[in-house]
Parts: sequence; C-alpha cells; structure tokens
Amino acid sequence: MSESQESNNEMDSVVTIPENGLVKLMYLFKLAKTSRQAVSLAALLFAAFTFLPLLVLSIISGTEFGGSVEMPVYKDSITLTRDLLVAPILILSDLAIRPWMAKSIERFEGMIAAESLDSFKAMVVRVFAVRNSMVADLVLLLFSFVLAFCGTGLTFSIDASSWHIDAASGSLTPAGFYNAFFSQPLFRFIVMSWLFDYILWVYFLFRVSRYRLRIIASHPDGVGGLSFIKLTQAQYGIAAFALSCSVCGVIAQAVHYLHLKLESFSDMALLFLILMLFVFAGPLLVFTPQLLNCKMNGTFTYGKLTGQLNRDFAGRWLGDRAGSDEKLLDTCDPSALADMNAGYETVMNMRPVLFDRTFIVGYIVVICLPALPLVASVIPLKSLLKQIFDALM
Repeated sequence: MSESQESNNEMDSVVTIPENGLVKLMYLFKLAKTSRQAVSLAALLFAAFTFLPLLVLSIISGTEFGGSVEMPVYKDSITLTRDLLVAPILILSDLAIRPWMAKSIERFEGMIAAESLDSFKAMVVRVFAVRNSMVADLVLLLFSFVLAFCGTGLTFSIDASSWHIDAASGSLTPAGFYNAFFSQPLFRFIVMSWLFDYILWVYFLFRVSRYRLRIIASHPDGVGGLSFIKLTQAQYGIAAFALSCSVCGVIAQAVHYLHLKLESFSDMALLFLILMLFVFAGPLLVFTPQLLNCKMNGTFTYGKLTGQLNRDFAGRWLGDRAGSDEKLLDTCDPSALADMNAGYETVMNMRPVLFDRTFIVGYIVVICLPALPLVASVIPLKSLLKQIFDALM
C-alpha cells in the first residue's frame, strides 16, 4: 500500500487523491512501493528518456561538439528547461500538493453541516473518480502523440543551424526525429496531465463553495477559518515556478538566436504574470460570497452584543456608584468587555478574499525567479545589483 493510500485511510475519506499518469505506471510495473518513491522515479525516468537519447544521438551525428552547428542540444534553452526542469518539477510537485489536498478535504468535512456530509462525500468521489482511472491518462497521452503526427510542434525557427535539423537536406536529424515524436509529446502529456489535475481541484473548490460552510466571523485567521485553503493553494507555487521556467526558456532562445532585445518581452512578461496570478489566486474568489455574508451577519450580531455589553458596563461602573463597596478590579467585567471588543474588531477586520498580500507577493517571487538568470545573462551582474540597490534606496 502506498503512502498516499495510507494517508487517505487515516483521514477516513472516501476519495483517492489523483496521481500523475507516469506515477501510476510506477505502481503498475512494481517499480516503487511508496508515493515518494514513485513520484521521484517518474521524474527521473522522464528526464532520462526524453533528454539523454537526444544528447547521445546528437553526439553520434556529430552535431554536439566541434562547432558543426550553432545550437547544439546543450545550448538549446527550450529543450533543457522543458526536459530537465519543467516536466520533472511538475511531476515532483505532487509530493507537496497532494498531502495538502487531503488535509483540505478533511478540514472541509468538519465544516459541512451533518445533514450535508453524505452529499459532500459523494460529490468528492464523483469529482475525482474521473482522474483515478487510467482512461483519462490514455486519452491525454493519445492526444499528445496525435498532435505530434499532425505537425504541431513546440519549437520555433531560428536564424542558426541547430541539432534537430539537417542543414544539407532540411529534414529532421535522428535526434530531431526523436524529439518531435517522443520527447515533445511526452512533455505535452505531462503538462496536460498536470493541467487536468488542477482543473479538477478548481472545480472541487467551486463545488465546495456551493455548500453552506460553518464559517466563524470572529475566527482569528481573518477569513472565518478557511485559511487552510490558501495554504493548499500556495503549494501550487511550485507549478507556477515550473511554468515560468518554460516561458523563460523560450525567451532566452529568442534573445540569443533571434537577436531580439530582452526589453521587447516586457509586455508579454507582465501579461504572463497577471495570467498566472489569475490562474492560481482567482479560484479562491469562489468563497468570497460566503465570506462577505458571514462578515455582514457577524458585524450585525457581534455589534449588537458588543453594544449591549458596553452599555451594561457603563451603567454599572460609570454611573453613580456612591456608597458601593464593590471594586472594579475584583470583578470579571473589564476582561469580558475587552474580550468582546477584541472579537468585534476581529469581525470588522475579516477579509472578503482568502488570499492576502503575502500570498500574492509569494507568487510574484516564484514566477519572476526563473527570469533572474536570463536578465543576468543580458545585463551585467554588477549593473543589475546597482539598479536594484538604487530602486530600494
């Protein structure tokens, strides 16, 4: 039994958190016993079967060394980032994301009303049942290879001789053929498989938001006790980093071989950043209606109770107390008043959205991080650090 199955049994949930298709193959061929082993091996085998044959075939063809081509495999930033960074990171991201998904489902079970709990569990099964079978993986894999045979590639032409095109005949080299009809389709499959998993998760969040959750307006996390969803969504920052690596690889190749200026991609980079923030922060907005409703109701109920307590306190201690021997410090009135006022302040500070500034800044950092080596390769490091220092000061 895998670690993932054990965790699902421990939380007494009826759902099996979906796994990547390659990970399922590790179990099918008995190459791994635990989830960690299966995911790690899948990432390693992907890099081995997609990139190493390209390198070997290029060496055999004589295009890798000796300067016979301007862009050998080891200088192809698109191939390097996709085969050695993007796809392996997307596969490995399961190690961080899936446990948090299981924890979130368990927390949701505790926030659903008892009469709706059976309906919630049935919904969870229906949502993830599609991904738990091999049918979805086979369809995605078949579609990936069909696109390859239809001539849909993931590269673009450059003004330089390269390892995947024979300069004399203009046809694909052995390495180029392997890349076009095996490496690229497999990379496309990993990306589509991850995207399919993410769409299921977003759909699950949407379905959960349709239930009436037991949100507490005075919860200290400021979002009624739903902050665990933000923590789970933050784990997808690993995937955001991987997708950003893919885009940076394309830009790097365009800058170095198409001789385009890095500044010409500033608009595209900004658009990509906004798109990524929408993709990963946008799904959390499905809970905003319930948060707003909870805050409005909490403002009314807590305001009424707090007002009554303040009036009672003022009437008892701020009125005419002549002749009374009771001391204020000997009672619990000040503590009760302070607690109620603090609770009301918490309600008033309740946010209508699950994400906060830290969440957004964190995503901006991981999305922009892959661009640093690219910027440093164009702008001298000393000049870059000086510009950053001047901006901060």
